Amino acid sequence: ETGATWTVHTSYAAVPFRIETNKIRVDDTGQSCIYASGTPSGTNYEVEAVLSEVTAATATLGLCARIDTAANTFYHVRWDQSNVRWELFKFVAGAATSLGTYVGGDPTGTPRTVILRMTDAAKEVYVDGVLQITSADNAITANGRVGMRGSSSTSSTGFRIDDFKAYDLV
Repeated sequence: ETGATWTVHTSYAAVPFRIETNKIRVDDTGQSCIYASGTPSGTNYEVEAVLSEVTAATATLGLCARIDTAANTFYHVRWDQSNVRWELFKFVAGAATSLGTYVGGDPTGTPRTVILRMTDAAKEVYVDGVLQITSADNAITANGRVGMRGSSSTSSTGFRIDDFKAYDLV
């Protein structure tokens, strides 16, 4: 879908996102999740974006898939600046479970393309085209929506997401 509208997930009170120079960034302290208006046609799809760090920040930012708009339930890949690593999580009713990590591909100074691919039970995270995290978790089976989740403990310019895309896999 081109020209999607974005909705703040009902499980989050604040919207610490801002569009700045045509990129989305974490804007303020707190955390939020937003999702796009389009609905994937099935459960096999991928979400892709370019993530970059503009200034040092105590923050996380990443992509979400299979978002349940009525519950705090989704898969989420993010860059965690505090731990200097990529992380794949499953959120079910707000409870987070780590599904894997990858230390490398730091987006500081070098924008990184990250892809979260959902293929039935297989969850794959690619950083700059290289498979880095895999999981066979299949607790969330509905198509859901695609979106972003971010958090910050400081008000900074920190991270940016650009070129957000989602593709059905046939």
